[in-house]
Amino acid sequence: MARLVWGISYSLYLIHLPITNRVMNGGLKVVDASGLGVFGVLAAALALSMISAWVFFLLVEQRFEQIRLRFMQRPLRTGE
Repeated sequence: MARLVWGISYSLYLIHLPITNRVMNGGLKVVDASGLGVFGVLAAALALSMISAWVFFLLVEQRFEQIRLRFMQRPLRTGE
């Protein structure tokens, strides 16, 4: 689990705030303000943030890393 979080940490950093805010704002309108309801909404926000960060990592970060590696393998052209 720690390795997964380490791998997606930048994606999680980018995406956690917008998702957490939307889930918390929407979820707290639906559930009561008891401790268990708030805990459930917070757990849902955390789970959705982790899943979204993982998808973002797969679709964006890994693709750009592959492009970067392909670019770095090309020989440099000199001005000749």
